[in-house]
Amino acid sequence: GMVTNDFISAWFALFPFLLGLLVLSLFAFLAAVYLTNETDDPALQEDFRLRALVSGAVVGIFAFLTLLAARSGAPRLFSGLSQYWWAWLGQAVTGLVSVGAMAAMWKRWYGVARLLAIAQVTAMILGWGVAQFPFIVPPDLTFAATAAPDSVLKPVFVILIIGILLIVPAFAFLYYTFSNNPQSK
Repeated sequence: GMVTNDFISAWFALFPFLLGLLVLSLFAFLAAVYLTNETDDPALQEDFRLRALVSGAVVGIFAFLTLLAARSGAPRLFSGLSQYWWAWLGQAVTGLVSVGAMAAMWKRWYGVARLLAIAQVTAMILGWGVAQFPFIVPPDLTFAATAAPDSVLKPVFVILIIGILLIVPAFAFLYYTFSNNPQSK
């Protein structure tokens, strides 16, 4: 059934609180992983590495607690994350990628850790979306009901492809220009 309650108690329930802590710890993990990879100072790199390891462990704890809290706080999401074999497979892959990111950070393979952290966050976001499918905002808004008509979507798709073809090389050139600047080193 549908949960009905007042506005305030919905925000101060266990599930949104844990979800907020999960997202906060995930941002801290990503920042630490990225900054570990960016700095050349060994002491600072070690500090960011330690922060990445601690925040990564916290992400795992909050991910588990948030899943448990979803049983009563977001039953449709919990159902999508627990009823199907592919949901369990997705969670296993996300878990393996997460452990891989932590192991890479432990071994000081910072480039690998960054790629695995990106994959971890991507898998978590995709898992959330797939678990709610076909809804964008349950129980009323579905992908089909909120999509623009094909007469709009087709030209937008063409424009997006053209934009990607123009912007990706420009960003690559910009990145190359500023990352290879001898004055910045």
